[in-house]
Amino acid sequence: MAKTQHGGRVIVKIDGRVVIDITRFETTESYPQGKVKPLGQLGTREAITLDYDISGSFESYRVSERSLTALGIEPRRANLMDLLNHPSRTLQVVDPSDAGRVLERCRGFKIEEKSTNYAHGEISMVRVRWTATLNTDEAEN
Repeated sequence: MAKTQHGGRVIVKIDGRVVIDITRFETTESYPQGKVKPLGQLGTREAITLDYDISGSFESYRVSERSLTALGIEPRRANLMDLLNHPSRTLQVVDPSDAGRVLERCRGFKIEEKSTNYAHGEISMVRVRWTATLNTDEAEN
């Protein structure tokens, strides 16, 4: 079976359903390192991983009556308890040209920040920053 080079077009699903047309999707994983320096020795003995963090962003067209809140992805802001108790989601990046293979799966997905632009003569765009608790790629899915 030939290997597929991913890219060009991907579909993003949240909790298993396609919810929005995303034009740009980015995910970032970081593994901060700390230096171990034993007492009485010069120099670093080793570098150890201190944490694991995943975050990302995406851009989407703003479609009338299909806001992120209406789709259930973003908590409603009129009710403070919804903001506090909004459940985390599972986000999947899927390659439709490779039999729908899941390229990445982000568990614990929550929206951290959102901005929307409205400009004369332009299509309105929504820009979202998000965080998640765990990311796996196609080898781990």
